[in-house]
Amino acid sequence: KIQVKESMQVWQSIQKAASGQDANDDKPKDPAAYLSKKEAQALISGYGIALGDCRKAQKRIDSCISDDDCAKASLDLTLCMGKIVCPIQHTSFTKALIDDDDGSSSKIDTSLERLSECVVL
Repeated sequence: KIQVKESMQVWQSIQKAASGQDANDDKPKDPAAYLSKKEAQALISGYGIALGDCRKAQKRIDSCISDDDCAKASLDLTLCMGKIVCPIQHTSFTKALIDDDDGSSSKIDTSLERLSECVVL
């Protein structure tokens, strides 16, 4: 029941954000930012799948003790969620890991930053 309530809150938040509405403003700021019903449903569906698939990674965050363990758990959750809700950024990150021939981590860092931004937003 809690997950259903959270999903409904996320759905309402997505609808407000997609229509450019502020929580205190009923008028759309940017009509071009509106998601179609089909797009919004796909987004919510992906989010619901991610919540289920990434439950183990979330439990690791909930139970981590050291900063190192929490950082690793956070990365695991970001990668798990990103695979579902941000597939383009997840693919870019994976490709950066594979293509890291010169040992430079700048591409990896940049792609991880983009993936994290996508998951958080």
